[in-house]
Amino acid sequence: MVVDLMITIKSTDYVTIVDMAFNDWLLAHLKASNWSQAELAKRSGLTRGAVSNYINGRTPSEGALRKIAHALHVSPETVFRAAGLLPPKAEADELTERVEHILGSYKYPETKECALAYLEFLRIEEEKREYRVKPAKHPASSETS
Repeated sequence: MVVDLMITIKSTDYVTIVDMAFNDWLLAHLKASNWSQAELAKRSGLTRGAVSNYINGRTPSEGALRKIAHALHVSPETVFRAAGLLPPKAEADELTERVEHILGSYKYPETKECALAYLEFLRIEEEKREYRVKPAKHPASSETS
């Protein structure tokens, strides 16, 4: 299935990909990670033959998609969207999904709390910037002496 979507490659690079089939999406991730098909198979727990089938256009099962998501360190929803099993999301929703995925991947509750505290700090700082009062410009006096 061919879908229009935005994908995330690594943690900071965005690539807009239009009319990309799942196998092309998967190849793009492998290339960005500098992984071979064998490496994806090893990291995902799938067989080399299964990965080869997906690269050649076969649609993975839900379980295989979840394994691919885990191996690529992306949310399962991102992989399901790439496979055309979920509709594309707006960019803002993609960012929210990434934050949720990252928070969910932390092992310790203290780490999650620290990350949330930092996000809250950033939100407050942004609000401060928005509400700072800029000095008013005084128009030149039009009165003549």
